[in-house]
Amino acid sequence: MRTLLDIGNFGLAVVFGLALSARDAQAQQELQSTEEDRSCSCRIVLSLDLLLRSSSTAAPAISPSAFVARGPRGSYVVGPSFSPGELLSFDSAGSFRQSVGRFGQGPGELGRVRFVGNLSSEVVGVLDGARLSAVGSGGRISAQVSLPPGVRAFRFAGVGNGHIVVNNYMPGHPAFVLLDSSLTVVRSFGPRTPEESKSDSDAIQYWVASLGANRFAAVARNYRYGVEVWSTGGTRISQRTVEASWFERWTQTDLLAAGPGAPPFPRVEGVFADSLQQVWILGVVTDRRAPNRQPPRRSGSGARVVGEYVAPQVEDFDTRFDTVLDVVDPTTGRVLVSQRFDRYLQRFTSDGRIYTTSEGPDGLLRVEIWKPRIVQVR
Repeated sequence: MRTLLDIGNFGLAVVFGLALSARDAQAQQELQSTEEDRSCSCRIVLSLDLLLRSSSTAAPAISPSAFVARGPRGSYVVGPSFSPGELLSFDSAGSFRQSVGRFGQGPGELGRVRFVGNLSSEVVGVLDGARLSAVGSGGRISAQVSLPPGVRAFRFAGVGNGHIVVNNYMPGHPAFVLLDSSLTVVRSFGPRTPEESKSDSDAIQYWVASLGANRFAAVARNYRYGVEVWSTGGTRISQRTVEASWFERWTQTDLLAAGPGAPPFPRVEGVFADSLQQVWILGVVTDRRAPNRQPPRRSGSGARVVGEYVAPQVEDFDTRFDTVLDVVDPTTGRVLVSQRFDRYLQRFTSDGRIYTTSEGPDGLLRVEIWKPRIVQVR
């Protein structure tokens, strides 16, 4: 497999997906990183590609972790995170089009939304509770199925040939469930919760991205940093640890010992596989200016003292988090390019764009769509 360095001007000439015309003065804005990885003479630059704003009549659906997916013909679908209700649909120019769905548990209705992503390039999927819904080209919910017993999920991804991989976080069950285009279960496979902590569902939470040819990359969200390559037939093809200074391994025990209000541990919050089958990984870490995590202080009796560090109420995630983008060779685990940004970036869309959501000055939903590119350092 060719790396970024093998293909010369890739970083200068190629951008993911179709470039949208600038329709906002801010569309020319570029977000530079706080540091450069000189070992590969490359850096990652993010350009503001599009700005989405809900209209005054649209439900705001404001959340610092709202979900964004690509719809048909370059459109976008935005869904609230862990909130009941409708989705918002925008056209390729960023204009609000319509609401999708309504709150409820009946046909065509949505409950508490857990995830919004792509079942395929043209079909958006929605997880609400234990149901998976498909949103078709007309902006209407075209199919809804209940996840089978023993399957609970926070995320999924279309992996080609009409197949979808759902990450099952149910303790004691395989981490991956393969569905066909009718949303019927084909097979379950993958790791289970470890013997020493069988109830720890965080141990089997993964982000998934299609690698084509009936394969997908899986990157654990918590505890460890690495890339696994699986076939949709249920075979793990490879498993590689990724060495990165920003990700220090941690455990559930560490999390419990840190206590409420402690600075967050590093986590992976998104993956994307490009046309060269390189895996882009989006990690979120504590802002450099945040207090360092300290070991819990003990009282004279040996009990942990709670409340030594209390994080402020955070409305602007940029003040609490930095974001790291790594481009990784999944066959070796080698980091090809790594970049840290002094702001919070949320997740990838299915075509490799990066988005952030916030509440605008007018109190309505604001979504920034960023386009990443790799440039050579001259």
